[in-house]
Amino acid sequence: MARRGAAAEQREAVPSKEQLLAEFESFMKKHHEGEVPETGLVKVGHTERKEICDDAKLKNREKGISLVADGISFSRVLKKEVGWFASNRAAEFLYEELGEKLDQEIENILSASDRNGDNPLFKLTDFIRERIESSILAADQRIHAETQSNPEVIGSSTTLSFTKLVELPDGKGGKLQRLFFANVGDSRIAVLKKGGEFLRLTEDDNELQRYVEKGSVSEEELRLIDQASHPRELPDHLRRYVNTKFSQQLTNNIGHGNTHVEVRFIDVEPGDKYITYTDGLGQLTEDKIRALLLAEGDDNQVEQRLQRMAMEMSVRGQQWRAEADDISLGVQTVEERGPSREYLKGEAPEGVGLDELKERVQESAQAELAWRKEKIRLQRKIVELGPSSTRDQLLGEMIALEAAKKNEAWYEAHKEQQELSVFESLMPRRFEAGDKVSMWRDDLDPPGFDLRSWDVMGYEPSTRTYTVKSGNGKPVQISRYQLEMKQPVIPRAGDTMAIKNRKGEWEPGWTLLDRGSDGKYVYAKEIAPEIFKYERVSLADANAAAQQELFLAEKGRKRMLAAVDRFKDLKIQERRLIDEQQEKEAEKALEAATRRAK
Repeated sequence: MARRGAAAEQREAVPSKEQLLAEFESFMKKHHEGEVPETGLVKVGHTERKEICDDAKLKNREKGISLVADGISFSRVLKKEVGWFASNRAAEFLYEELGEKLDQEIENILSASDRNGDNPLFKLTDFIRERIESSILAADQRIHAETQSNPEVIGSSTTLSFTKLVELPDGKGGKLQRLFFANVGDSRIAVLKKGGEFLRLTEDDNELQRYVEKGSVSEEELRLIDQASHPRELPDHLRRYVNTKFSQQLTNNIGHGNTHVEVRFIDVEPGDKYITYTDGLGQLTEDKIRALLLAEGDDNQVEQRLQRMAMEMSVRGQQWRAEADDISLGVQTVEERGPSREYLKGEAPEGVGLDELKERVQESAQAELAWRKEKIRLQRKIVELGPSSTRDQLLGEMIALEAAKKNEAWYEAHKEQQELSVFESLMPRRFEAGDKVSMWRDDLDPPGFDLRSWDVMGYEPSTRTYTVKSGNGKPVQISRYQLEMKQPVIPRAGDTMAIKNRKGEWEPGWTLLDRGSDGKYVYAKEIAPEIFKYERVSLADANAAAQQELFLAEKGRKRMLAAVDRFKDLKIQERRLIDEQQEKEAEKALEAATRRAK
């Protein structure tokens, strides 16, 4: 059989517009907490909306992230809108880089500072600024590379307004909330202080701002131009700068591989509100935005009211400032406590008890079993239909089979994850960033036989892996359970595990209380309300019990990761079959239309 060309394989690997939009929609549903953007109009003064919204908006309080991105929509090459790709990809990439990943790095620095007695405020401030800047530059390069390789979205770029709120030690025994922010293009960031003062934090990257830098227009004159309700309000010499294509032309964006960005910060207080918004909302004056921010209490309601107010102006089309653009606004009120990264501290879901975790395990196991039965049913059906059916006739059943396999893998992964959460609640992880651990060099790379001290650099909860480093060597990742099994003394007070009872049988549910004066470990188990039985176990047996629990957890972790990989592969296979089915249906529709035309 002839090999298919590299170009054909590359075309197959490039996701379609529909696939990308579905991916972005799924991502936003999972991570975004506020109102969705308002899709703009085809034309000012009309009600018809654009096919696709080019704005992306992401607000996640736990990670301290709020951003908006206004995709630059028209491609001269393709003669169609493509801005939606760059705006959504930027949001997705920055959440991945500056959400949990950055939070874990912040925790690692804080842990090291605690041990050394340092004030980490200045070090962390510089570190966070550099991480945000490097991530935005990386997003620019990534989007540029993707658009060059995908003809569906070539030429796509976007503006960006990004904020990250971080709670940090103030060096005086207290805490402060520091808002890091950056913008590219003409999307904006502002703060409404709890006293009512409205502060715009960013400058637009456009030709009009260059007039200010050259001294042709003053800062005060720029504000007059920007906030004018109509050109007739302005002095004659400023009217030529108003709403012209040249003055509004952007001088910086994300997606062409040459962006530049400056990351700054401001300390905010409880009761302050900070907002990110695209220029579609900018048709409202800052006075109107400020008035509604003061009047409304709930952040999401403010977003909804302001976005709808701007859209009503677009539809009416009677005011000079009205535009047909997409409209996005993110509003966040600063609370008494900022994003403190508590979600990183424990692997069991916060606020979820042991009984509920066990119920989740059972629910996932039942769902996994149901999909396994459905998979077997479909496999038998395809075998029965096979001899008398063509591939076209079997495609629907094949897609259903791949979906059943995919869902089975998903619930298996979820079951194993919940099982590990049960384990984490019974035996919390032992090490934090900065701790020392003992490792045999033959367990890692490069191999050796000398027992050395390794530094714990961090922990990744989703995969249950530590990052460790020895001296000047490269950091290495290792499973939590493998690492803890290798330590000389494992058990800790409060750990709950199975131990061997007096009959020599493994019996679950024993909690380690303490180490007795005779060197043995004392375990207790509640057999009735407030009635306990006790066992005294040697160090060797206590270690063996902990080793057994860690060994079983490691097997579960491997099953979880394998199920996740299987789910990803099956999802791709299902998508390929769906695409094949759609192509065949399109061919049949074309053939039918051709016959009718004849």
